[in-house]
Amino acid sequence: MHLLKLSKSKRARLTKSQLTIMKITIDLPDNLSLTEAELRRELAIALFQQDHISLGKASKVAGIHVMDFQKLLANRGIGIHYDTEEFQQDIQHLRDKGCL
Repeated sequence: MHLLKLSKSKRARLTKSQLTIMKITIDLPDNLSLTEAELRRELAIALFQQDHISLGKASKVAGIHVMDFQKLLANRGIGIHYDTEEFQQDIQHLRDKGCL
């Protein structure tokens, strides 16, 4: 695997904080039987398991809804690290949808 390009850019979030996005390009063997979506999911799972990113950020890296990412983790027997901030975000999301 050869790293071809590494760059960082900043994009404003809806909140006041800044999100740094890292883009990488790598060479992979032609016979690799994983799609880009599958590679993104595997990377997200690995980063989440190693406590490098939160559940919400991992679901964004994977390119799937957070509930689908939770199901993916559950199917693999991976526990969820659920902190107070994520709980508060879930409560707000439920309020926004009129569920609370």
